[in-house]
Amino acid sequence: MKKIMVVSAPYGNGHHQAAMTLVNQFVAQGHIVEHFDIIADEYPKIAKITTDIYKLSFKPSLHKVYKFSYDAVEKMVESKLYSQLSSVLGRSKAYERIMEFQPDAIVSTFPVPAISAMKQQGKISQPLFEVITDYTAHRTWFHPAIDHYFVADAIVQEIGQLKAEIGHDKFTITGIPVREMFEDSTPLASTVYAEYELQAEQPILLFIAGAAGVVTNVEATLRELLVHETLQIVFIAGKNEKLQQQVADLATEYEQRLVVLGYVEEIADLYRIADLVLTKPGGITVSELAMTQTPAIFIDPMPGQELDNALLFSARQAAIIISQITELAPTAMHLLANPEELKTMRQGYERLRHPQAAQLIVEKVMHDGN
Repeated sequence: MKKIMVVSAPYGNGHHQAAMTLVNQFVAQGHIVEHFDIIADEYPKIAKITTDIYKLSFKPSLHKVYKFSYDAVEKMVESKLYSQLSSVLGRSKAYERIMEFQPDAIVSTFPVPAISAMKQQGKISQPLFEVITDYTAHRTWFHPAIDHYFVADAIVQEIGQLKAEIGHDKFTITGIPVREMFEDSTPLASTVYAEYELQAEQPILLFIAGAAGVVTNVEATLRELLVHETLQIVFIAGKNEKLQQQVADLATEYEQRLVVLGYVEEIADLYRIADLVLTKPGGITVSELAMTQTPAIFIDPMPGQELDNALLFSARQAAIIISQITELAPTAMHLLANPEELKTMRQGYERLRHPQAAQLIVEKVMHDGN
């Protein structure tokens, strides 16, 4: 039995979700685990402000601003100013928690320069592992004190070797850890259709607005899709209650063909019954799609991680990218009318699908941490 600290940050649902998947896997194997959010646990007010700003950056009008800041920080990584600032942020609470818990290893699902700097300076000695939660990697992920990286695909390893001159032996390609529900290989229960009042013999679109409900201007698109009388749509508004209510009002016009939900935790079966998923390409979302091999349309990816995720999945023929929501209905209807294209997209996931990523990560941490 080992003591493991799992570190994340509140920026995007993916970092936290991957962290909790790992926490559950470590616990299931009998280890003692402490989860630590390096920003929210020490700076709750700053975390609230910065996460709100982060969510705003998903608006198409602010994509260029996000891209500018994303690129600017990457260029700054080698600077003395970045090193000084990043090594301080969250440091005092992190050091306090590490000294108190005394973990045998530290696993992070978000770049943690403060912890890496402490290791580099000899203030802590625990092995450090990072789980990169996208199919790309910003320069901030890489630090000489990190002992090992877990990545989604060989392309991420190549990025690390190019950007930070990290040796091949510091990487393991595991995939991104997804929730246990996506690992379940039992046949789909017929009751899933009944639960959502859907007809199994008619096409089903799963339209996901994102955990924060950041996809906008959807009513006209839904109306355009629902002109097709056999089409059924499950719309997930995430945590955007205003959007959920807006679409729920629309659903009264399309009885039994438009199902409107808020944030859905148990979402795996909805992926499995869908013929096509319309969504944003976050790292966790695309990994979940790979597990269920559900064809997808990615809506106006944000520059940076999202766009890189989308480009890779598009290059491997598992998904299609659209830059304007007005393209969504015609693209979706074209795919549904061409089952061979959907079959090709499902096959495209074969090189992107990595079952049991969390288990592989835990086993490697236990092996290297001894």
